[in-house]
Amino acid sequence: MLLFSQLVIQTPTTLAAQPTDSLSPIPIQSYLTLPIKQFPNRTKQALEAEAFNARRAALAAQQAQAAQLAAEQAREAQIASETVPAPSNAQCVAWMQQAGINDIPNALLVINRESGCNPDNWNGKSRGVPLSANTSCGIAQELPCGKWPGAWNDPIAGLEAAQNYVMNRYGGWAGAWQHELDFGWY
Repeated sequence: MLLFSQLVIQTPTTLAAQPTDSLSPIPIQSYLTLPIKQFPNRTKQALEAEAFNARRAALAAQQAQAAQLAAEQAREAQIASETVPAPSNAQCVAWMQQAGINDIPNALLVINRESGCNPDNWNGKSRGVPLSANTSCGIAQELPCGKWPGAWNDPIAGLEAAQNYVMNRYGGWAGAWQHELDFGWY
């Protein structure tokens, strides 16, 4: 068996600084020279193989992490492209007036925070959760979805139902807005 007085290996701390696109040779300054007596029962070839395998494993881990990040970004882009844009505040105010809401400023604060005044919105839509009876839905985010009369995404019916709910539970939209600020829901 041939013994060497010194062995050159790549240290784990220098792996992260190396290019991740290939297993190309590493510049000499990223190597560490160790006396062979620190590895008495191992050959230079075995130690070089271990260093190569460690680098390959680090590269595979970085590629897997990059692939996972790309998949998450693609999913977020898909969800964003499926989202129906919210109507303007002017349209929301017009719906509120048709529904008989008098305290437009506070109602607008609550409804914008709950759904962005989007009658097609439901809780979990941005996370890809499907619409079901266990989600809140509509312009006023009724929970469970479908408990109020009318189609769940009819803005006038949703706002009329929300008006009745708010008046009975909070005495008005100012009380609903304060509860929304205190607890994150109304």
